[in-house]
Order: sequence, then structure tokens, then C-alpha cells
Amino acid sequence: MASIQPNAQSRARIVPWRSSADLLWIKEAFHPGPEAPDQRYDALTMAQAWSVRGKLPHSIEATAMLTEAIMHDRPGASQLNLQLSYSTAICRFVNGLLDPAQQSHFAISMHTLARNLNLPASFVEIRHAATHENLPSLAVLRTAASRALGWLWSNYWVWVGATPIDEVNPEVEPQDVNLSRARLLLKQWRKLRRQNPTREIKEGENVPESREALAIIRDCVGICGTTEGLDGVVDAFLEEKALIPSGKKKSSALMKGAFLLWLPLLEPLDVSAPNFAEQLISSMLEILTPMDYALDELKSGSTVPFLASSPPVPKDREFNKALVAWIKHFTGASTSCKFGRTTSPETGVATLDIDNFAKQCIFRPNKWTLDILAHIFKCHPALNSKYSALASIAQTQASFAIEASHKDIEKKVSKTNSTTRALQDIEDELLQFEEKLASMDSQMEEWMQRRYRLREGQNQNGGKQDMAIDGQKGENGGDCGNHKWTKYPGVWTPRPIGVL
Repeated sequence: MASIQPNAQSRARIVPWRSSADLLWIKEAFHPGPEAPDQRYDALTMAQAWSVRGKLPHSIEATAMLTEAIMHDRPGASQLNLQLSYSTAICRFVNGLLDPAQQSHFAISMHTLARNLNLPASFVEIRHAATHENLPSLAVLRTAASRALGWLWSNYWVWVGATPIDEVNPEVEPQDVNLSRARLLLKQWRKLRRQNPTREIKEGENVPESREALAIIRDCVGICGTTEGLDGVVDAFLEEKALIPSGKKKSSALMKGAFLLWLPLLEPLDVSAPNFAEQLISSMLEILTPMDYALDELKSGSTVPFLASSPPVPKDREFNKALVAWIKHFTGASTSCKFGRTTSPETGVATLDIDNFAKQCIFRPNKWTLDILAHIFKCHPALNSKYSALASIAQTQASFAIEASHKDIEKKVSKTNSTTRALQDIEDELLQFEEKLASMDSQMEEWMQRRYRLREGQNQNGGKQDMAIDGQKGENGGDCGNHKWTKYPGVWTPRPIGVL
């Protein structure tokens, strides 16, 4: 049965194995030495039993699936079955690692997530091919499965048994941990400062609120000590209910409240955490310039009207408005905002280089960056005289891009409408065909009745009737089989044309 073991922080955690010895045993069973007996079948059985008891760590599940695929690879086995087995194991291995890391407000590419986890990009490529294209060859899949087991050993199994906490909870991804810790700290800050955001935080002040606030700042600075930690803190800041206030409309009043709430935390991070300001501003700019998304929409044939230079979803537009408000606050001329104004002791340059940021906006022109440029030029006239010509070119380029995107959209909409009209024409033709078929059935029934009446009349006249129905020749030699008219030998009775 599953056991409850304490971790290093004295918190209970339910695990599917009975003891740490079971975890160490399955580690050795999945990775037998050259002279050790092969116990991989027993390890697979044990992993299956653990999965029934509770949630199995992804690394153990992935190891079991990859090992089972390798053990099924025998001479005479179906090649297609082997390809499917390997592909499934590799896809679940990649998805289980990258999906939990997809926590940002905007979707992050799988290559970026893989790079953050030090996962080779080849696994992402194989996963994409197995999911959306032809199955990779067996040679490629065998190599990938072997490399995946090696990656799991280096990043998971090698740490099992190294320390007590790793014995209990070795399934820890650095990016997930940093992001989760940052979210928790920001939540604590929001709860602490919401009641009185204007209260000054003083070092050494014997006030509970100040002590808690300073502890949160120190913890955030500590997380930012690594590249992964810095990414996690920045991602947490750019989520809803952090720098981006909740609510459908990001009004100016709402943003002023956000400035009061978060600047006392952002400014110390700018001073104490290297590259924090640059990373935060760069991430904001990446969100504001999703040109690859617009191109993908045009290539995919989307007929939803949108500007190629701005997000298509109204919610994202409000999100971007909040980002623009923050950037304007950071790059303004007001001395009340100290974020980004800290001078680096190494380079002597401010942590937020407004000159360089203005150039980035010029190189990536769209609705949002042009708005930011106008604000920067207003607050910093020297930059206006320096980059006004380039800004004019950038504005023209953005206008052309928007106009071109609208033309492409109109073409796609027109093409879609023409296709719809063609389908409607086909449906009309089918209806006409059905009407013609019903008319032909009615004519056939009338013709059969007429034939029956003619035969009855022929019998009454002693068989002298000579008509074209049976393919005989009439009195004048006409070929009745070719539907030529012949003289009716019976008594003439005036009737409407075509009625006998």
C-alpha cells in the first residue's frame, strides 16, 4: 500500500511506494548492471502496481513506457507496432515534461520550454513528426528512446537516494519550482499590501508588515540568483492578478492602483537582482510584438478579422494595454518611478537603457510599439531628434503591414464566400435533379398505363392494332421500335393531342 513520508520541511506527502527501499530497488531494476540479472519485467509490473495506488511521477512512468517499447523490439515483431509503441512512449515522455511548464498567460513554444529544461530539441522534433507527420523510422525511434532513458537517468534517477528529500520527492523541475515559489510570494505580497499600498517600507522597522514585506523581497531576490529563477519570477509578474490587474477593462485608475501596489517590490528587485529590469521589459516587448502569430494566422487561412500587428482576442488587447501602461510608467520622465534607473556598477549604465529600448520598438513596429515610441519621444526630446526619421519609416512599414494583412483577409473571405456559393449551386442542382427524376417517374407510370390501354384495345379489335410498343412494323413500314408515328386502324374519336 502507499505510504506517507515526511520530507525535509516536515510536511506529509503520499507516495505510491511503501518505502524508500522500493524506490531504490526499481531504480536498479530499470538499470541493471552488466552482470546483474535482468529484472526489467518485474520493474514494469511494480510500476503498474504503483500507478494503481496513486499518481506515478512522470519520470518513472516515462521510464516504464520506454523500457517496455524496447523490450517488445524483437526479431519478427511488426514494424508498424514497434513504430507506434516507440512513438507513443516518446510523445508521452516529451509532453509530460513540457506541458506542466506551460503556465504563462501566452503560449510558449515547445522548443523554448525544452531549452529551459535542458531537453534536446531533437525530442521535440520527433514528437512533432510522430504526432503530425509520418511516423519516424525505427532507427530514429530506437536512438531517441535510448537517449530519452539516458536523459531520465541524468536528470532524475541519478538523484534518487542521493539525499533524503530526493528519495521522497525526486520529481522536481527547476522551472516549475521557481515559478510556483514566485507565484506564492507575489500572492503574499498582494495580500499584505492591498489594504495600505502607500505605506512606506523601511529597513529595520519593527513593524510586522515591514518585516514580512522585506522577507518577501529577499526571497524574490534569492530566486532571481539563477537564470531559471529569474525567468520564473518574470513569468509570475506577467500573469493576471500580478502586474496585470484583474478585470475586463484595464482603466487608468486600475493601473494607478497597480503601480502603487507593485513598485515597492519591483524597485528593490531592480537594485538587487541583476538583469531583472532588462528581462522584464524584454518579456513585455515579446508579448506586444507577436508577429509570428499573425503570420501563422494568415497562413492557416483564418477569416477572423484582425490586425497583423495586434492580438486578435479582445482580452489580449486589454492585457497589452496594461503592459503598455507599465512600459510608459517605466520609461517616463517622472522621478517618482525609480525602476530601471539604477546604475550598474560594472557598466555605469542604467539597468533600463531607454535609448536601446526605443531602437527595439523601431525595429519591431506595430500599434503598441509606435504608441510607446510616441510616449518616449515626448518624455525624452533628445531621442525624438535622434530617431524621428527612423520612427517615420517604422510607422510607414507598420501601415503597409496592416494594409497587406487586410487585403489578404479580404481575399480569403472572398474565396471562402465563392466556395460557399458553389456549394449552394450544387445543392440547387441536386434539388432540380430530384424534381426531374420525380417527373420522369410520373411519365413512366403514365406510359405504362397507356400501354395497358392500347393492349386492351388491340385485343378488342382482333389483334389488328399495330403500334410501336412491341417493336413491330406498322402498315406503312414505319419502324415502331424507333418511336415513329403510324396510322391508327381503329375508330377515330376526337381527343386532345397525345391522348388515345
